[in-house]
Amino acid sequence: MTQLGAIGAARTPLEERAAIKNRVRELRQLMAVFLKAGKTLRLYSEGHRFFSRFADEFESRLEAQFEHGESLTFEITPTNINWDGHVVFANKEQRQNLAFKLYRDGVRLLQFRKGVTAAETRDFVSLVARESSSAAALGADLSVLFWEADFKNIHLAVAETFVDYDEQSTEALKRLEDDLSMFEEEFGLEKRDVDESDLEELKKLWDGSKGTSGGAAGVGKSSSGAGQDEEEAYRPLAFEDIPRGQELLRGDPQFGEPPLYDDTDIPALPPESLDDAAMEFVYSDLYGLEQAFASFEEVGGVLAQVVEAEPDPEELSQLLKNLDDAMAPLLSTAAIGPLNSILRRIALLARRETEAGSFRAAPLSGFVRGVGKVGRLGVLARAVNEDWNPALKGDLFTFISLQDPSNLDELMGFLALLIPEEPRKVVVDALVLMTERSSQPWLDRLQGANWHMACDAMSALAMLDDIPALGSIVPLFERDEATVRRKVVEVLKDHRTPRVDGLMLKALGDEDGDVRMAGLRYCAVHRLRDAADVISEQLNRRSFKDREFKERRGWYITWGMLGGGDLLPELTAIADSAKESGDASEQTQLTLLAIKSIRETGARVWLQEYAASARGELGRMAKKVLEGKA
Repeated sequence: MTQLGAIGAARTPLEERAAIKNRVRELRQLMAVFLKAGKTLRLYSEGHRFFSRFADEFESRLEAQFEHGESLTFEITPTNINWDGHVVFANKEQRQNLAFKLYRDGVRLLQFRKGVTAAETRDFVSLVARESSSAAALGADLSVLFWEADFKNIHLAVAETFVDYDEQSTEALKRLEDDLSMFEEEFGLEKRDVDESDLEELKKLWDGSKGTSGGAAGVGKSSSGAGQDEEEAYRPLAFEDIPRGQELLRGDPQFGEPPLYDDTDIPALPPESLDDAAMEFVYSDLYGLEQAFASFEEVGGVLAQVVEAEPDPEELSQLLKNLDDAMAPLLSTAAIGPLNSILRRIALLARRETEAGSFRAAPLSGFVRGVGKVGRLGVLARAVNEDWNPALKGDLFTFISLQDPSNLDELMGFLALLIPEEPRKVVVDALVLMTERSSQPWLDRLQGANWHMACDAMSALAMLDDIPALGSIVPLFERDEATVRRKVVEVLKDHRTPRVDGLMLKALGDEDGDVRMAGLRYCAVHRLRDAADVISEQLNRRSFKDREFKERRGWYITWGMLGGGDLLPELTAIADSAKESGDASEQTQLTLLAIKSIRETGARVWLQEYAASARGELGRMAKKVLEGKA
């Protein structure tokens, strides 16, 4: 009997298989949560809400497993973590994975016993997640750290070759060897190869299960002794190599050859589910693949093949509804990468079927439109706002690009809900492509109450470089939001027209310092001489001296650039007066900076003579100005 089959009423082989399949799915989800908790702990502290969320979920999922028995035991190999011969974690591509770390440090069996406390599970997650840095610091491997933790209800069995042979280690090894023997005896973890008779027996049981309506009558009468023997023969084994028996159970002749086993465990259509609810099993498998080592790309490929092969319109609609339900958690958690892996295949298929005029075109297009509906995008927006990761830029761009253009209003609404600047820019870039570089959708959104949206629309128009459309941006400078006015001058600074010149002169008197500085830079770059009088008027204001020195420095430099030689007599008179009084104040420094910015030989010669003749602090200041260090 398997661990699962030993509990509860006797099951038919088909029921046993379904129960095992559900249990394996639960354990894979348990491992996935463990990995998420560990990854979070490497980024945040133990007190962070993200780590607490995953640690609590791991504890609750682990507690649920004790409904099946008093303990839960995993076998560790270099690439896999197995339960009762079934792979619940696998990673064959990278050696630095959870299974390898445990195996490397000698762990061969890991057991959780009923009664394990919340503190123990949290400490266990912390220990394994931080094993690398802790072990390096202490010069110890994970098994040593584990013994020091002294867990009461979590136990390891460690290989002999990984134990140091001092007196303490010898005693520990003896205890572990005893535990290993007990584990093997209690859980039947001994290994043996599958021979032809095993496979023939499995095949007979499988053929019999399909031969009658109940799926179990062909197996034998469970009330007899023979039925018990057959059930025992059906028991999944802890295979050492590729589980060929498991392949037999997963395959079915009408769906082609049994799928090759790999560490991603791509969901195949369960043969026992050939009824009205057949596809429910496929999408329940999809839920089970929310784990770090699963390949959503391959899942997307399998699902696209299933969708493309469905000949019945009603079944196709039901299939897509199930898929839509299964993808909802990915949207709500901003798991955009996995979501794209599935959505990309379906979206491409929808476009191809639309071009071909297939009956699949309408339901597939409806499915894609459904993913981009406002309610769902609102949930995704909240997730992005709460926990934006710059690494998601490419995934977010792809997600928007895959949306149906008819959902443009919903996607614009999604953009309006985003708060971080980086994801907004990504969405704008994607929508510019979706709208085929049309300016109209952005012009329609310039005047809205949402100032974020107005700024995004200006960014899009600047990207499109539609000169006539840019004229519609000028009126936005009258808005109350300083951020909008900053965006206006930023977008228009490279598009000089008489209208833009007038706007920049107006910007010099804006109440926002960043807007004033942007206007100054425009006037300096484009040598807007009309600005000299405006600048002079600003310099004479009583409130000007209250501005930061950096801004005042910009004003004087721009004043000198634009005023030129006409200003030199006025400025040199102020500087000479300061030299007579020995005034080395900020005001004197600003005057010298204005003289230096005058692009005439006479101004530079005068400043050189001034620096040579000035004494003390004023002389040092003049030299710094001359050398460009002030």
